[in-house]
Amino acid sequence: MAALAFLVALYLFLVSSPLTETAAQKNISATSGQNVSLPCQVPNNKHTAIVKWTRPDLEPEYLLLYRDDQLDPENQHPSYKNRVDLLDRQMKDGDVSLVLKNMTTNDREHMSVEFFREN
Repeated sequence: MAALAFLVALYLFLVSSPLTETAAQKNISATSGQNVSLPCQVPNNKHTAIVKWTRPDLEPEYLLLYRDDQLDPENQHPSYKNRVDLLDRQMKDGDVSLVLKNMTTNDREHMSVEFFREN
């Protein structure tokens, strides 16, 4: 199978500040059918109240939304149901990385993460 490459851009929006921080974009290569981890680390290891992984072409639906200490599947895009999770749901050390299971050619899109943290 041919290797797929897709771009992951990490946009960090912080509730505690009116400023937006932008992290570097990362290219991740994977093979179709493979599980992939999309890394993201919250600066300063502060508690994260909401994590939202999105793709611009799926708006207003999302890949994964974590809030109120649980995953929220309400408006999750159907193609990502049961295929995504946080690497660590406790988000220890600010880890909000996404695990994408059974990657497909449709996953070759720009993905971003927003997180909102408590003061």
